[in-house]
Amino acid sequence: MPNPLSGRLPAICLAIIVVLVGNLFYLGAQPIAVGLFPPPWDKLAHALTFGTLAALWCGVFRARRPWVALAIVAVIAAGDEVHQIWLPGRSADLADFLADMAAAGLVVAATRIHANFRAVRTP
Repeated sequence: MPNPLSGRLPAICLAIIVVLVGNLFYLGAQPIAVGLFPPPWDKLAHALTFGTLAALWCGVFRARRPWVALAIVAVIAAGDEVHQIWLPGRSADLADFLADMAAAGLVVAATRIHANFRAVRTP
């Protein structure tokens, strides 16, 4: 039975991305964001956020362009870190960017492996 959401998947993923990235930049600029996740939990929060973004971008591209998804996530992650330079109590951190990219890279690799596996199994 075909999945009724499969035709709408890219649009749904893109809508979630807009909300997630908007909240990342808006809520990240609020005073409550300062020290919200203490180390080392902040790296986990970064990994979950940007791993989710990578999965959503792979959904937008239907797993056909996972490396483009990774590049887009890298731009968003870099933008987030640069944005933090101008926020009181926040700072840009290379370790945060690396946590972002490690999670996004794992998700993209898993997406590619899954897509290859499905291609082999689909007659």
